[in-house]
Amino acid sequence: MTVTFTAAFQPADMRGFIGTCLTGPAVFTTGTLASREDAVVATRAHASGCADEDCRYYGGQVTVDEVVSWPEVNVSNANARTLLDALGYLADEDDPELCGVADADLFLGRVLLALAVAPADAGVPAHAAVENPRAIDLGRRPGYVQERLEQLRTLAEECRTAGREVTWA
Repeated sequence: MTVTFTAAFQPADMRGFIGTCLTGPAVFTTGTLASREDAVVATRAHASGCADEDCRYYGGQVTVDEVVSWPEVNVSNANARTLLDALGYLADEDDPELCGVADADLFLGRVLLALAVAPADAGVPAHAAVENPRAIDLGRRPGYVQERLEQLRTLAEECRTAGREVTWA
């Protein structure tokens, strides 16, 4: 599983919805439709006669046609915990909730503080997972935390400029 940090969604960010065949838009696409329901109906109509078994079974896919794309920082759950802890958002290490929203100015302040006070990330070597010795934790390369904090800084600055909150989930 992963966690993605990005700008909070606003309805003005999208034009509408697009339905496509699971084999790809070259086979079938609805074009941009005003409602999700219209895209679902059109996509299901295509899927019922599609040559692709997965498309017939699952009914194609409907996605948002975005006007604006915001930067995203996507990290594994383990790395999200590390970053949220560095930012002061993770109060309980066992807390399974890796989602939240923050004012861009406050988030940026936390990122700048973490960059200023955090020691250089030495990384984590690959090792057997504590919970399951058959699973391998591939670790984290040295400098990873600072690299991701810089990406979060860029995201927070763009969100602040646009008057958006920062979200993660």
